[in-house]
Amino acid sequence: NLIFIDKMATQRSPLQLQSQNHNNMFYNNPNLQNKYHNLVSKTENFDKRMKILNVDFQKPWWDIITQQKGLAFLITTLQFVGSVFDALFPILIAWSITSASVFYFVLIALTRLGLTIAFNLIWGYNAIFQLQTIHSVEYAANKYFLEVDPIFHTTKSSGEILSKVQRGSDSYEDVMDIITFELFPMVIGFVTTILAMFVFDWRLGFTSMFFIVLITLVNIFGNIFSAKTFEPKSNKARDKLKGVIVENLQQANFIRSLFATPEQLEKMKQLGVKNMVATGNSWRGSSNIGSSVRIIYISSIIFIGLIVLNQLQSGVLNSATALAIVLTYTNSTQGVLYIGDKVKRFSKSLVSITDLFELTRTFGKKSYPVLEEEKIKN
Repeated sequence: NLIFIDKMATQRSPLQLQSQNHNNMFYNNPNLQNKYHNLVSKTENFDKRMKILNVDFQKPWWDIITQQKGLAFLITTLQFVGSVFDALFPILIAWSITSASVFYFVLIALTRLGLTIAFNLIWGYNAIFQLQTIHSVEYAANKYFLEVDPIFHTTKSSGEILSKVQRGSDSYEDVMDIITFELFPMVIGFVTTILAMFVFDWRLGFTSMFFIVLITLVNIFGNIFSAKTFEPKSNKARDKLKGVIVENLQQANFIRSLFATPEQLEKMKQLGVKNMVATGNSWRGSSNIGSSVRIIYISSIIFIGLIVLNQLQSGVLNSATALAIVLTYTNSTQGVLYIGDKVKRFSKSLVSITDLFELTRTFGKKSYPVLEEEKIKN
């Protein structure tokens, strides 16, 4: 019996064996994780390259960005070069193949590979650029609220202050990401594509320019219109529902003793339905705009395709170049489908930043020194 019990103790179930094998995988190996962490830390050396910058809330919100104009120029320049090359990549590859040139094909491929490596390196500079901005703003805001006279805190909500500081500083990341890595490359890609289309045929140029501008305008203003139409009603319904939920939680005992619980539940149920209806209408309003934009975009591809086919049938273009033109248009313009959402996110983040700056300018003042170094100076 003892031998049997010992065997049973040493046997493992398939689930236990699977768990052990999972833990032995390289991505769960603490030793490898530490080595990779140390490699990145030593390579980037961020502890010596990052610092807290001075933030003056009396100056415009972009002052912290202009303080790092060298980093901003380096990142945007590489984005510009990469966006132009990416837009022209199908045409360049098609040209090298139709020319039967191994040299140019390898050169174009190696250039793309080099840009990919350069982009990976630039992410280190981008980390410095963004993290210095975010944490400098956060530090400066917290420093301000620590130094301001206590009397100004008595009538203000601490939760609201913390929320505005966190949201405002974090919004810098969204603003910088949207501008640097989304809108800027997108616009460069649009312009490059339109110019490339004009080189091949003026009809291609005007058609691509017309549809890109049309889709952009419909997307941006359509999303703004939809948001102004449905979001206030959706927010109002959501706030009412949350209000009842919080009221029920805060006065749970009071409700049980004096009110009929079914009545409260019915009220919450009705508000829940209204919230679903309002949110559903908002989603459908937004999706209708999105579908309209996609219909226009697909129409633009049809028009571009018809022009290219006409050029192909007349012998002006060969098959490889014709295909490259269509791919160049589709690859470079897909982002136009989401430009409305990006503009919405940018506007929302910018509001959070300006709210923080406005709060620090009107919150209160410091009438006496607080920090030790200020006391020594005085």
